[in-house]
Amino acid sequence: MRIFWRYGGDERHPAEQLARAVDHLGYDGYLLAIGAGGQDQWVTAAALAHYTERAKFLIAVYPGIVSPLMLASQTATLDKITKGRIALNVINGEARSSAAHGIFLDHDERYEMADEYWTAWRQLMTGERVSFAGRHIRFEGAQLHVQGVQSPHPELFFGGSSPAGLAMAAKQVQTYLTWGEPPAQAAEKIGAVRVLASARGRTLNYGIRLHLIVRDTKEEAWAAVQRIYDRFDQEQIQLALKVRATSDSVGVQRMTALVNGKITKNARDLEISPDLWAGYTLTGKGPGTALVGDPETVAERLLEYYHAGFDTFILSGQPQLEEAYRVAEKIFPLLPFNVENSRRRNESLRTLRNLAAVVS
Repeated sequence: MRIFWRYGGDERHPAEQLARAVDHLGYDGYLLAIGAGGQDQWVTAAALAHYTERAKFLIAVYPGIVSPLMLASQTATLDKITKGRIALNVINGEARSSAAHGIFLDHDERYEMADEYWTAWRQLMTGERVSFAGRHIRFEGAQLHVQGVQSPHPELFFGGSSPAGLAMAAKQVQTYLTWGEPPAQAAEKIGAVRVLASARGRTLNYGIRLHLIVRDTKEEAWAAVQRIYDRFDQEQIQLALKVRATSDSVGVQRMTALVNGKITKNARDLEISPDLWAGYTLTGKGPGTALVGDPETVAERLLEYYHAGFDTFILSGQPQLEEAYRVAEKIFPLLPFNVENSRRRNESLRTLRNLAAVVS
């Protein structure tokens, strides 16, 4: 089981403070979830690498924004600087986000372009001289002159829910991701990818993206959910629903269908599966579900996904720093980790408790 924590540009704390915490607490990685037009993720990862020793940086990449050779150079350079501590989160996006980057292709054309792009990129990462002639990607005599640490290249993560997305995952990436749909739906989706990958003689890892709202008791957790829900801006909800309704992303459509635009005064009316709350779908177009409960309940639900075939978890909570500590202290001891990470996590938590005792 691998656990990544999400960084989304929280201005309450310096980025290096959260990076240090993620590294110290024993998370396996650090998702840099920064949208188009936000701070550059490559620069951010390079800067934060100075403050960390072990956690990997999962960097979002939109194919077609830079040439495959440029991306290969960026990848190998940062892989070398971080001593093998990066992975790439492949984002195919939707029509609006692609247009903002200057890419005007319909849904299936974007996947056709992406398939060519990642095929070319993987060839370039070998260090051989490469020429490529596809419908969307063309270049001649390109060669990478930087050697990274990870071979043949850093791990590729990707989440796509359309038939084209599932097919690309089966062919191109090492870890297939899905947003936090109920366990049965999520298991069905990765089952479809597993069949496609097996037909190619490939075996993938499978990951899921979830928010967590963890408190000492279930009652406290759901009270926290209600407070979060009560702060939602109604104008923002209406705007988010309009954006979702016009999205050509199948993943967004599937997430939206979980609540079907339902607006209620009682936050728990949006519990779509035991302890799985879909209220965040009303405020944005990304992942919209959270596991809610006391530590034992949340751990039990995470293990339900684990036994359904998910080995990688990308988690988040608000505020980011405080919740990273809460999850590490209360959830990690209840989950199956490898020996080395368990040792690191236990040492980190003992250090935190000792510091707390000194302060008090």
